[in-house]
Amino acid sequence: MKVVISSMIDDPFDPPGSGRYGGGHLFLFDLGRYLIRQGIPIVYICRNNSPNKKHYEELGSLCSIYRLNIGPAEELPTNKISNYIIELVDGFNTIMTKLGEVNVIHTSYWISGIVAHEYCKNNNIKHVNTILSLGRLKHRDENHLSDYEILRDRLEIKLFNSVDVIIAICQDEKNNLIKLYPELKQDINCQIISNGIDENIFYKRPESSSNLICRATYRFKQGY
Repeated sequence: MKVVISSMIDDPFDPPGSGRYGGGHLFLFDLGRYLIRQGIPIVYICRNNSPNKKHYEELGSLCSIYRLNIGPAEELPTNKISNYIIELVDGFNTIMTKLGEVNVIHTSYWISGIVAHEYCKNNNIKHVNTILSLGRLKHRDENHLSDYEILRDRLEIKLFNSVDVIIAICQDEKNNLIKLYPELKQDINCQIISNGIDENIFYKRPESSSNLICRATYRFKQGY
């Protein structure tokens, strides 16, 4: 088995902290670490958000990362990243053709999901998408939607109706998905996987000015 974990809105190996757009990338890092411990090869694919990062890095025998050099090599808000969806799809597909057989693609957020959508469909690959946030929940009290919000709404429906599994972090998020998106198929497969933390196992991550690759196993009982 080989799994691809893809996020076009952040880099799973970036450190947390102020000045970043959310922390969903930490979940993707830990997901990959868990799968590697099970002996499953992992390939990360993300958008390059720094001129100091390499396009490709091999991180041991079971893990590698590709960073797509699309758009400015800097942190961008999601509405700016959405301007590069076509280019991201092309870049993603190019990397995927190099990887050989892939069994599952796990994406996070609607942009990452829609980038992988056609490749999964055309190659019969299982597609799992973590919601991260719902556009209609965020903008449900607004009378006028921006062009970005209209695009997001249309593509969220397309994505949610096509993936094999949707992951919500709680029952409330799943309820909102079903309530706010009546266009979704009746048989969508939405599973609840909470972002629980066991403080006997996980500790605050050591800080680094670059990325998680440099943080090794410091203060992690379970190691990598």
